[in-house]
This record gives sequence, C-alpha cells and structure tokens, in this order.
Amino acid sequence: MRGEIDAFVQELEEQQASRERGVSRNTLMAYRSDLEQFLQYLERAGFDSWSVSALDVINYKRDLEQRYSKATTRARKLAAVKALYRYLVTTGKVAHDPARNLELPTPIKHVPETLSRDQLQRLIDSAQVAADAPAVEQAKASRDHAMLSLLCSTGLLASELVAIDLADFTPPATLGLGARTRRRLVAIDGPTGAALLAYIDQARPSLVHDSDVPALFVNHRGGRLTRQGFWLIIKVCATRAGIDGISPRLLRHSCAASQLTSGTELKKVQELLGHAHVSTTQAYVRARPAEAVS
Repeated sequence: MRGEIDAFVQELEEQQASRERGVSRNTLMAYRSDLEQFLQYLERAGFDSWSVSALDVINYKRDLEQRYSKATTRARKLAAVKALYRYLVTTGKVAHDPARNLELPTPIKHVPETLSRDQLQRLIDSAQVAADAPAVEQAKASRDHAMLSLLCSTGLLASELVAIDLADFTPPATLGLGARTRRRLVAIDGPTGAALLAYIDQARPSLVHDSDVPALFVNHRGGRLTRQGFWLIIKVCATRAGIDGISPRLLRHSCAASQLTSGTELKKVQELLGHAHVSTTQAYVRARPAEAVS
C-alpha cells in the first residue's frame, strides 16, 4: 500500500514540474505524512488494501476529530485522502472512491458577536414587576431573574437549562448537568446562587402545585418549563431591556466573552461551555459587540 503512496506523490511532483511552477517540498512531505497516517489507521483497523467503504473513511474523519482541534489541520489531512482516492480510481487501483462525498471541516471565519456586560446586566434586571403586582406575577419574575442570571453567567444551552432538576442544584454554588455517566459540574457565582435560592425558597412554591415535580424551573401551571416557553420569556425580557436580535447563540457567545474578559482561564471557560476543543473557546477572545443590539 505504501507503493501507491510513493506513486501518487511522484505523480504530484511530475504534475507540478510540467506546469513549470516548481515543486513545493513541504507540500509533498505533508501529503506523504498525512497519507502515512491514514495508512496506519487502516492497518490498525485490519485492512490490507485501499478498498474500504465510505463509512470507514468517515470513521477516520471522526478519529481525526478526537486527535486534532484545528479544523484546518483536519481539512488538510482529509484533502490528502480525497486526492489519493481520485488517483487510485483513475489508475484503476480501486473500483470506487469511498471519499468522493466526504465533506471537509470548515474553519470558523468570523469572530462571534456578543452583548456587552452592561447589556447582559440590563437583560437580567429586566425580569422585574411592580411591588404591588399579584403574587404569581412576582413569583414568575423571581423565576425569570434566576434563569437569566444563570444563563448569562454560565452560557448554558436552553435545552440544558430547562432540563435541570431541583436535585441538581447544590446550594449555594454548584450545579450538576447531564446524565450520570456524562455528568459535569458547573460552578455558580454569588449573585446567581442568591437568585436561585430566592426563587427556590420564596417563589417556586407559589408556582408548583404538585410537590413531586422534579423540575427546577416551572411554568405558571406548575409543570416543567419548555424550551419554547423559556425563549418566549427571554424575548419579552430582551424587549424590555431594549435589546434586539436576541438568540441562543448570541447569549452563549456573550457569556464566553464576558468570562474571558473578566480574567477567567481559557480552559475553565471551555469546561463551562462544554466545548470539545479549546480552539472553539479561543474564538471568543476576539469577540466583537453585536450590531443587532441597542
């Protein structure tokens, strides 16, 4: 199988020379190294020829995702595989091209947009009602304030937030997320912990009609708040705060940027957001203010 790699690299060298563009030694060395890595992967998987399935190539792509955080690195390695198989099909070494429909990773091109800290605080503060409002409205306001504080300080996904149970919160500052086998702990800051405790002690009992309801955040009927209901609340609060273009992605970006600009270590923000690769989190270092907000 290494003979085909040698022949392919030789073909590239001849093509470059025939175009009078010279031969980039670094490019050829990179192709050879990347294809050697692919070959070693196939050998470990028990293959003794280049005739593999599309699923086998996809599994190699997944293996690269576990090894390399940079999309550009993974894209280069997979591009080499695609080029090799085009050569092998053309020369009749394999009957079909398993990499023909393989999509290459796309690097992040744009710096994420974010809300400022002031805008985040305005959003949190918007969950208020008049002192003489009915008790149920005050209870919902306490719930909304706790949710917004938690969302803006941790960057949780909406699906994660509505899935939290009362038992997942360990006062005053720890939250457990996810299934037991893939559980992660999230540290909560002082103001967020205080908001959660106030909601749990003073407001949640006014909303829950059945003491067996496990959900931390409930709707006005006492059942678990849905993702749709949650985002309806967020949009109403954003309107009160004078913020347009609110979205789950914008809030998540804003939390990450706020954490990093306040001095939180990159690795800790990565863990907080549950990113697989630190390079994903690093994009927020250069985050810019969103144009869609006032």
